[in-house]
Amino acid sequence: MVPKLTPEMFRAARLNTGSVALLPNNRLLICRGDQIIILDLTKKTSKVIPIPAGAPVPYQSYEDLLCQDSKGLAYFVNNGRVFRVNQHDQLELLWQNMTNPQFNITAFFVDRSDVLWLSVNAQGITKVDLRAMPFHSHPYKKSFVTDILGEAGVSPALVPTAWADPRSAYFFRQARDSKNRLYICTNPYAVVEIFRYDGRIFEKFAHLLSRRIYSALVVKPMFLTALIFGWV
Repeated sequence: MVPKLTPEMFRAARLNTGSVALLPNNRLLICRGDQIIILDLTKKTSKVIPIPAGAPVPYQSYEDLLCQDSKGLAYFVNNGRVFRVNQHDQLELLWQNMTNPQFNITAFFVDRSDVLWLSVNAQGITKVDLRAMPFHSHPYKKSFVTDILGEAGVSPALVPTAWADPRSAYFFRQARDSKNRLYICTNPYAVVEIFRYDGRIFEKFAHLLSRRIYSALVVKPMFLTALIFGWV
């Protein structure tokens, strides 16, 4: 349990009105040092969420930076990072300055379209679209083409051996039809093969022009068009 909040505790933790947010369902969120405290004013219960430690920086961001979006979710700044407390009371790391971590966040705001605006001293304004899909990076297991098809569900054993060559990524082409079937080709050494993948079966087209490099695949109703780059 969290002890009763007193004016002395607010002063000791350097809290002010900018460090407190009223959440939906009559709950209160408080930023206090390296933790988040959520008080349920109806049930008279409390929850403490520790904030993960960050890399030490010479200039700390302002400690009272906290705001809410249109849904009432709370966002706060800690150690040069921006976190969100989601609807399950879990912390989500949304942004941190990887280029110049020594610069502190001086102000931030989430607008009605779920865009995060950050003011980082000496770096101007940074805009982060919170509705955009997250970007993840992964080291190659085998090659770009083989790995990306594996993410789509294609067994590496079914992918042509030649596609494991790093050059195959340069010639990789793909298209989808109205039934969400995937058409794929890559031919770095004039290995003319076009495959179709429907989520279950990975099959090769049997009849193709020989020794061509296809620069693009275009799917139209009832047929597939392969644009020819030229002879090799």
